[in-house]
Amino acid sequence: MICPHCHREQKDNHQTVCIFCKKTLYSDTRSHPHSENHDQTSSFVQARIRAEEGNPAALYRLGLCYYLGSGCTQDYQKAVHYFQDAADKGNADAQYALALCLLQGKGIQQKISLSIHYLKQASKQKHPKASALLNEISKKHRSQPAGELQLITDLSLIPEAKRQEMVHFLPNDAANSCPNDQYELTKCEGFLAYHQLEPLKHLGYVKLNMLCCTGCKSWFINRHAYSVLAASDYNLDGFDILGCREHQRHESLIAFHTPEEPEAPVKTRRRRATSTRGSLRGPRHQQHLAIKLAACDGGASENSFGYKGLCSDEYHKLHKQTGDAPWCASRKNQCRDWQGAAPDNHEYPCLESHLLIDWRLGSPKDGANDAPSHRISGDREGSIALLTTVLPGETEKERRVFAIFKINNPEQVSPGEIVADQMLRLEIMKNEPLFFWDTYHKDQKNDEIPKWGSVFYRNVSHDQIQVFLKKAVELIEEPDRKATAGKLLSFISEK
Repeated sequence: MICPHCHREQKDNHQTVCIFCKKTLYSDTRSHPHSENHDQTSSFVQARIRAEEGNPAALYRLGLCYYLGSGCTQDYQKAVHYFQDAADKGNADAQYALALCLLQGKGIQQKISLSIHYLKQASKQKHPKASALLNEISKKHRSQPAGELQLITDLSLIPEAKRQEMVHFLPNDAANSCPNDQYELTKCEGFLAYHQLEPLKHLGYVKLNMLCCTGCKSWFINRHAYSVLAASDYNLDGFDILGCREHQRHESLIAFHTPEEPEAPVKTRRRRATSTRGSLRGPRHQQHLAIKLAACDGGASENSFGYKGLCSDEYHKLHKQTGDAPWCASRKNQCRDWQGAAPDNHEYPCLESHLLIDWRLGSPKDGANDAPSHRISGDREGSIALLTTVLPGETEKERRVFAIFKINNPEQVSPGEIVADQMLRLEIMKNEPLFFWDTYHKDQKNDEIPKWGSVFYRNVSHDQIQVFLKKAVELIEEPDRKATAGKLLSFISEK
């Protein structure tokens, strides 16, 4: 029954007095044959009239009518709309109702952390149900055996490599590759710094289940780990989390964690903070590319690798068995449909077969958009690309660079596609052995066997690119190509 005075629903109320306004209810609904329907309709109409005036309580009651289908057609989305309006105006009942909708995904996408936010808002206003539910959620997370929310202040108990002042947010819990460089992400235990704000003070580290990139060494937390933090007693503003739309980074932490550029020349000697969050500006910090490709002897001569036509039958059978590069294994690669040797009437069916003809890679026609792992991330304009391969019968340790070029994308390219500058592209020959691992891992032990992994590209530093180009200049004897190698080196050295 709905109270005819305050228009609130009387759930489990068998008395003749309203549990809210304490006024007398209809004592016998049978003496009012249409009283219940009349009450519901009347409550809906009155709530709608007052809601138009912006009254928070009326907005909540109108949302409740839509939620229950009381006096109107049940509509969860409209209910959430009115709950949201009332909650933003500080109505505790609406904050609790909106939290339930967010928790259950009714009328709105399920967002656990936002639900907990509204529960905390309602709890601050002494809403009993919100406080009870918030405590129940907190107890559930605290009772988990992993013990993620332990605050540790003794640094001797935490390995230095696992201490993180800030982490990146990974919205997809199922993601297994780093969005920065596509390296594999590994699950591991990490410790995220927790801060007191205003004045800024480091309080300790909170133990969490995190993800670490094996390539760039970046640390991530996924949505589950974030929800654990949100459900805890810690102030979320005290954690520095990058890239989470639901998390507003505090100004103190932004200022504290934003690196500054080196001092300018003697005349000015000013320091200028970088505008790019979490990365350094300038060409020396630009990320260049090393790309893994399947061997292709299409159009090969005595001294050239190929990449200018169809693979030979031998190479075709080899790749059919191994699928040792992303595009070679792509669903759009026509070789997948060939049962025997490659037919002669198919021109350039895969990326490798036309790579050194078009001097571009990452096009959707080559399967670059089959999956996020087949796409180069970030703006690579002005970077240098190394194209690498392993020839049949050779090991990963003998991976060779067979082409180098400066990326100069036209205005219209697909996401992740790169195009070579026509004036700064260089083909490396077989008698010019430019081995990739000799330079890429300077700190690698001699007895270690290098591993590329399942990803198809790696980021290469500015200094390493210079070493590759210097070696290319030394190895190449042909005047035209030697001059191109010199121009590439000059381009990098001047940056």
